[in-house]
Formats: sequence, C-alpha cells, structure tokens
Amino acid sequence: LLPTDGMIPLGVRFITKDMLDVSGVGAGAFGYYRAGDKRYRVASMLRADADQTKDVIGTLMKLPGATKEKGVGEGAVRLMHTDGTLAVEWVFARSGKRVLGVGDEARVLRSGQTADEHAKVALTKDEKIARLKKLLAP
Repeated sequence: LLPTDGMIPLGVRFITKDMLDVSGVGAGAFGYYRAGDKRYRVASMLRADADQTKDVIGTLMKLPGATKEKGVGEGAVRLMHTDGTLAVEWVFARSGKRVLGVGDEARVLRSGQTADEHAKVALTKDEKIARLKKLLAP
C-alpha cells in the first residue's frame, strides 16, 4: 500500500509488532520519501475490517497531545511522537481497511533547529494532510 512516487532507494521498513512502538496499533510498513529538499515518511497499515482501523485511530487518539483532524479520510489524528530524542509530527487517517500516516523523517531533524531550518527539510502539517488525502483517494 506504500506509494512508489518519491520513494528513496530501498526506502521500505516493515514493522512486525506495533508501529511507532505504540501498544495495540499492530504491524505495518514505513516508506521513506523525498520531495525536493524535504524528507518524510508514510506509514501503512492494512486491517481485516473498518472496525479494526477505528481501533487503531482510537489508540493513537489516546496518546498525550493527540488531536482529532477533520476532513481527512473517515477519521484522522495528529500527534507528536518521540523518535529518539526528537519530537516528530504525524498525521494518520483511516479509509476502509487502511490506515495511512504521513510524518517527519527524523534523520533530517536535529535538536535546536530553527523554524526556518525545520521548514527546509520537513513537510508542514498542511502538506502532510494534502499528501494523506491524495493517498486515501480511491
């Protein structure tokens, strides 16, 4: 379910336990992407039915600081996830049996980056949502 457009070579990582190490989220895959100078990740999870995807979004909503996003898929959540020592922004949404997310690539972020430095290498929240909507489109 990962898109190939913009994927960096060998840019797939499979997770057999819980994505983002969040208990109850389950297995999936990460794709690694480049758009110009910006880098980002796409998370993809396929479940047996729509009820299971509701459970995944519900589990993510319980994380500290998670907020509901409107107008994206059949339910969406924005959250900050600690990847090592950095806070990484993710937006996840569900559609049917799929849960997809678009998030920052931690490898291009560093502690103490200014907002301008961050903007040069990472997608904005609106850019993440736009990519997510495109990925969820039938």
